[in-house]
Amino acid sequence: MSIPAVESAETADAPLVEIPEYQVHHDPNKGSDFAVYVIRTTICDDVWTAFRRYTHFLSFHSAMRDRFAKEERQLPTLPPKRAVGNMHPAFINARAVALERYMRAVVRELPADPEVTSFLGIGTASTHEAKLTSFPWTFRTGG
Repeated sequence: MSIPAVESAETADAPLVEIPEYQVHHDPNKGSDFAVYVIRTTICDDVWTAFRRYTHFLSFHSAMRDRFAKEERQLPTLPPKRAVGNMHPAFINARAVALERYMRAVVRELPADPEVTSFLGIGTASTHEAKLTSFPWTFRTGG
């Protein structure tokens, strides 16, 4: 599903992180649905696309919290976890917008950090052969 665009103040040569859509998938083992956020990162003419579940953002945030603390920086706030109603389209849209703002703030602070670029899939080739539940998926387009 498409998500409304968030305003961007990035320059042409800075990484632009967007979460333009999400996908809902079903886990037959658990019998439940889950959302996958499509993260598109553009640097000049290169575009990388990564697919991440909210749990991936939680793990990333935990790792970045330690990194930011060591560098005496303030880590942006990650949208909170929600146990009930987390598959409602309005909630997923709002969370996607908040996750996009979160990732943009992290990229502004640490644009070349290996943990950040890895999470965004920058520098990776396509891994479409992986199963949907064996995230992370990424692919690159452009020059």
